[in-house]
Amino acid sequence: MSPSLRNSLMLIVSFACVFLVARTEAKIYKDCGSILSKISTVTVSGCHAQPCVLQRGSTTNVSISFIPRYKLTKLEMDVWGIIRGVPISFKLPNPDGCTKSGLTCPLQPNRRATYHAQLYIHKYYPRMQLITKWKMVDKERSPSSVLCFEMGVKLQ
Repeated sequence: MSPSLRNSLMLIVSFACVFLVARTEAKIYKDCGSILSKISTVTVSGCHAQPCVLQRGSTTNVSISFIPRYKLTKLEMDVWGIIRGVPISFKLPNPDGCTKSGLTCPLQPNRRATYHAQLYIHKYYPRMQLITKWKMVDKERSPSSVLCFEMGVKLQ
């Protein structure tokens, strides 16, 4: 094999590997109107593709990394399950985004912050597929959303 052919093949293989790695890091969420920040990543324990499969009777960890565009002081997180187009509020154990969430308020502009939540998926929840919508607001800048995203979930 000629050196130029070998170099060409190596270049093609390198591009293919980069493409495959980029494809495996697909987002599991869709931004739905983050205004006061930019979402960097959303991770859900055990989830690598939509819909995220969540086991009833278990705890799921959610982490949201984002970069605030402004100083944020009084954060509140809300979550809804959207079933057949109807949003149903899901009560978080701790809706206060500034306490027991990994965040220390006030958040400073242009500094990465990461919100953490643990959710228990009750056994009495029905087996179903739905969309979850997460929205964080700063009560002092309301109604603009700090972050907002949706992701598909399958309860098993």
